Amino acid sequence: MANSTSSAVFGFMLGTAAGAITGVLFAADQEKKSKKKRKKRVRKLQSDLEEDLNENIRELKEEISDFVEDIHERFVDLNARVEKKRTQNQ
Repeated sequence: MANSTSSAVFGFMLGTAAGAITGVLFAADQEKKSKKKRKKRVRKLQSDLEEDLNENIRELKEEISDFVEDIHERFVDLNARVEKKRTQNQ
């Protein structure tokens, strides 16, 4: 009976060790897959953010250009009115 008990304990210990090793190996493999998935998501996010940022920059440049053009036109018009008044007063 002692022999069967020690065999059962040994078998249990062996099974536990095999399960632990398998679990560690499986967890490491899952971690690699998870890490790859996270990297892929981060790259996608980075790409999307870069595209959005570039689009916002383009729109901002366009708005600034329109604003500068409008201000320039106003100054040209103001200058013309000042010159007209100046010539009328002479």
